[in-house]
Amino acid sequence: MKRLSRRTFVVLLALLVPLTLLTFVWLSRPPDQNGSGGALDSDLRESGRPLQALYRVEAQAAEIGWTPAHLILAGDLWQEAGDLTRAVAYWEAALQSQPNDIRLLHTLANAYLELQRWSRAVEALTRLVMLTPADAVVTEWAHFHLGLIQAAVDPVAAHDHLARAADQPAYATDAAALTRVLRASTDDPLLALRVGLALADQARWAYAEIAFRHAANQDSGYPEALAYTGLARDRQGKDGAAWIAQAVSVDPQNPQVRYLQGLHLRHSGDYAASLDALILATALAPENPALYAELGLAYQQVGDLLAAEHWLETAVALSNDDPRFIELLAALRAEEAQLLAAFDLEALADVSPTAAPPQADD
Repeated sequence: MKRLSRRTFVVLLALLVPLTLLTFVWLSRPPDQNGSGGALDSDLRESGRPLQALYRVEAQAAEIGWTPAHLILAGDLWQEAGDLTRAVAYWEAALQSQPNDIRLLHTLANAYLELQRWSRAVEALTRLVMLTPADAVVTEWAHFHLGLIQAAVDPVAAHDHLARAADQPAYATDAAALTRVLRASTDDPLLALRVGLALADQARWAYAEIAFRHAANQDSGYPEALAYTGLARDRQGKDGAAWIAQAVSVDPQNPQVRYLQGLHLRHSGDYAASLDALILATALAPENPALYAELGLAYQQVGDLLAAEHWLETAVALSNDDPRFIELLAALRAEEAQLLAAFDLEALADVSPTAAPPQADD
């Protein structure tokens, strides 16, 4: 191989040194000084490996400091990793330096709702309402959730929020239903309980729990409110046992409390104890067809289909053919038919030609 001439070597060296320096500068450059992160920010969000991405964010922050964008990105990544509590801590830190960031406020408000940090949620939602009067989607979302939270504790304010949210089709039906309860029950001492029942009917169990607890706090001797609080907690995957037990201790002869105890025990998987509670509830309120229907379902769950059919038929008769109970009875009979068909097939499958066939006469 020919040797490079001195002149060629000098020229190459002159080119190589700037290129090396340029490469070093590019590799060691700090992230975007405004904290946006640029392409790296996008890469981290789309990596699909949030914990690895968090390590890189922390490395950047250690070098140039925690900017609002770094804090928001870290929060987003913690949320992606499934740790909403840690995510909120980063978002709250970012909000300190940019308190009017609508997207961040919306994100935080949603997180507070999910974590059931109700006072923080009210603060964030109220600020959103103040900052976004021109953004109907965000504003009506905030009004609606303020109405849900405050319906039992501040019905006047809740009525106003729900009325403002009713223009949004996604909220119109539920907002109208709650508004009717608030209008009809302004002076009703049981308003909080009625609000809770309306929210339970919408399967908004977290908000129903707020209402039921408020009703229970107004009168600690109000057993139905205690029992409904337990039911609402059950429906959210929480433990409602203590609330149910307290309700039973306050009024063990209350049919509604025993009914809710039966539902709680069913939810817990204790079908035999659930049946006992529902037998007692039905005995305490024998005129209530809904209790007979629940009793029928309880017998069905312990495998006594004949008793289940009897009590569902009773519910249908007492309710003057309520379609809901007719449907339950039809479903039970369909299940019975399937079981009988399966039994017949199993019986046929079990038949084996053990006996010798008869012999023909010689």
